[in-house]
Parts: sequence; structure tokens; C-alpha cells
Amino acid sequence: MFELGGYGGDVETVTFGDLAPVLAAVLGPVLAMGVAIMRYQHVDSTKTIDRIDLSIENLRDRIDQLRSDCDGNFRELGHSLGDLRERVARIEGHLRISPPDGDGEAKAA
Repeated sequence: MFELGGYGGDVETVTFGDLAPVLAAVLGPVLAMGVAIMRYQHVDSTKTIDRIDLSIENLRDRIDQLRSDCDGNFRELGHSLGDLRERVARIEGHLRISPPDGDGEAKAA
């Protein structure tokens, strides 16, 4: 119960029942806006999580593809180096160049 009045005038008593429509008019939209904002944030965060999950899945697929490509490239490089060694050995044999004794790289180091 509140008392409203001036400095010497009549005092008027206001009850919570009298203030209920005012409180409802003020707090109702505020609460509705709060609920709407929370709902929006929830939906937005759910969409963000879904996008992150999709991005992670796409990245894993891409990493697997790159790993497969690299493995294939390394195998191809190994075969090419083997072929190169054979060609160098044939050239050395044709030119009658004897390979160095032991590992030439180990002696240089």
C-alpha cells in the first residue's frame, strides 16, 4: 500500500491492485521481448553449431583427400628416384665410371 499526495493536500492511497495494469503494461512487453531474444539466440546458436559441424566434416574429408594425394605423390616420387638410379647406373656403366667405395655422402660429411 502506497500513499501518494502533496505537501499539504489530501492523501490518496494506491494499492497493488491499482498498480497491476500499469505493471502489466510495462513488464509484459519487457518479458515478451526477453523471451523473443532468448529464442532468437537459441535458434541462431543451433544454426551456428550445425554450420561448425558441417565445416569440420568438410575439413576432415579434405584432409583425408590431401593425405591420400600426398601419399600417392610420395610413392610416385619413390618410383621416379628408383628409375633415376637405374639410369645413372647404366650411364656410369656405359662411361666405365666406377661408383665410389662405400657411401660418398658419408665421407663428405
